[in-house]
Amino acid sequence: FNKATHRWVKAQLRQNHKEEDATAFIRDYPADTADLRFGTPPGMSFPHYYQVFEERIGFLPDLSILDLLFSEGPGTVSYLRGVIK
Repeated sequence: FNKATHRWVKAQLRQNHKEEDATAFIRDYPADTADLRFGTPPGMSFPHYYQVFEERIGFLPDLSILDLLFSEGPGTVSYLRGVIK
C-alpha cells in the first residue's frame, strides 16, 4: 500500500525520480542530510494553505503530502517549490 501510494503521489506531482529500498537502518545521518523522520528541521516552515477542518482546529502544518494534494490540487507543486528553496 505504501509503495502504491508513493507511486500515485509521484504521478500526481509528475515526478520521475527513482526509489530505492533501504538495505540497512541508518541511525544518524550526516549533518548535510535532512533527516525528516522526527519532524521538520529548525528554520523550515510551512506556509498556510486551505485545510478542510481548519475552521474547527486551526491550520496544522507539516501534515502528509496527501493532505496537501487533496487541499491544493494542481497548486501543490507551486506550493512545494516555495517551501523547498
